[in-house]
Amino acid sequence: VCISLAVVHSMAVFGFVLWTAGASFMLSDALEAPGKIQILLTDAGNATFSGMHKASYLPCMQDADGGKFHQGHQYVGSNPTSALFSFEPPTDGCYTIEEWHPGSNEQCNRYLQDAAVLQVTYGLRKKAYTYVEQSMNNGQWNMLGALPFKKGIQGHLMLKGTRASCREGKNCFWVADAFKLARVSHTTAGCVMPKQLLTPGQLLSNRQVIVDDSQMVTLTKSWEGVCGHQGWSNSFRYLNPKFTNNTEEPFEFVFRPPQDGCYLVEEFHPTSMCSLKMTSSAQLSIGYSRNRTAKFAVDQTNGGNQWNTVALLPFERQHMGTITILHPQVGTGIAAADAFRFTFVADTCPAPQLPQYLRLEQHPVSVTVDDHTARIEGTKTLYPHQCDSTAYLLSTRAIGPRATSAAFDFVPPSTGCYRVDEFHPESQRYCFLGGADLTIEHCLGKTWQGSISLRKDGAQWNTVGHFPFFAGVLGKVTSRAKAGSNPAEWVADAFRFTKVSDSCSRLPYSALMTLRLIGIDLTDVKLPDGQLTTNTDQRLAFHE
Repeated sequence: VCISLAVVHSMAVFGFVLWTAGASFMLSDALEAPGKIQILLTDAGNATFSGMHKASYLPCMQDADGGKFHQGHQYVGSNPTSALFSFEPPTDGCYTIEEWHPGSNEQCNRYLQDAAVLQVTYGLRKKAYTYVEQSMNNGQWNMLGALPFKKGIQGHLMLKGTRASCREGKNCFWVADAFKLARVSHTTAGCVMPKQLLTPGQLLSNRQVIVDDSQMVTLTKSWEGVCGHQGWSNSFRYLNPKFTNNTEEPFEFVFRPPQDGCYLVEEFHPTSMCSLKMTSSAQLSIGYSRNRTAKFAVDQTNGGNQWNTVALLPFERQHMGTITILHPQVGTGIAAADAFRFTFVADTCPAPQLPQYLRLEQHPVSVTVDDHTARIEGTKTLYPHQCDSTAYLLSTRAIGPRATSAAFDFVPPSTGCYRVDEFHPESQRYCFLGGADLTIEHCLGKTWQGSISLRKDGAQWNTVGHFPFFAGVLGKVTSRAKAGSNPAEWVADAFRFTKVSDSCSRLPYSALMTLRLIGIDLTDVKLPDGQLTTNTDQRLAFHE
């Protein structure tokens, strides 16, 4: 049940998920010959437009694809300009995506917006997002990454205008020109999406990868779909021996290691299966390194709705890892196939014990998101500022009026009710603050809007409210200057998400206590878990 409790008032905003164009990436071992299957999408033949028009500005047409493109003005009001490129994949496979925009001529480049948002729809309603910096890498193909597309399921690439500025400062516009897709692998399951295209639920850091049941290798008949709102990303598969004669059918995941090294392998499964009993011995087989296999039995009657350690195993970048789940074929309990997490921990596997910091990290009671990782619309502040001295991590990057909004993404490690806290600098001379409007996206598509004061209670954590989040389903807080206030009196610094209970319908009493330690290295702390402190907020302060 989606119940949220908040302590402030409302105003709506929105934000996007970020990845960056032009980075290197890895593809499947089964690479096809370049150009074997290519799809060219142009503004002249494959796109529909909203609020845009054919361009006639000669300095921009010089290096446009085919000498033609469409342009849209800077986003104002409530109806952004957009261009939709659609295509029918000729066959299943992993496709690279490249984008072309003009502007190498300075007389054109000065008017191009710093960012246009790109939304890619692939597979069964899956989406990835990015900002394309059109003031850079002009007049060339720019590699964005790779995504799996399936024959019979139309793919879409939608470009939208934003409020981003341009170097000229006025008359800014953005362009829709061309995209190119090339199939590089015949399999969608083996399509290795680089970190620029992975959703936050699939890649939490450059050393951590999550694979879940939506990325199955082959369609299985005995493994049924989800029951209720459970599992990682609100879905999982299960095999019930009472309803199938094929209990030997496996469920297989694949893992493409981003680099050679030792990985911590963890398993996630739901707490229960609609009152049905889970199996105490799900059979797990992990293929790793060069044709090596390790087998384990997972007790799925315990450890539900959290990550559970399986093993430390070595993986090699050039050798795909496999994870196979089987029902034990004894007992009546069901076996669940949900998600696996692979975290790079070292170049080689150490003795069979986990470092202290990994155990503390596995089941975080709280997650803090700072403005250094927020998606900031407008211009980031990259130089010292008067607000820095009392800011979280002693720096601020989202400051009005040059920045207009900041979106903080949160991937819940477990389903439950979370207290959302906010941190901002002290309001003082040369850092005079006003108010902020917030939107919190939570609970499978629900939003809450409210406002907070930045003029008081600075340099400390302040509770916004309590909201339900689902494991692996992206949550988001977006902040911008309070409507009607001076945008120069706005800053977005940090937000913290702390799980306090399984449900927001009944909240435990949780006084907000904060102990802040700066400049202390606790990575080699030898005290066992729980002996440093058992208080949730104090323990967080020691380990965040």
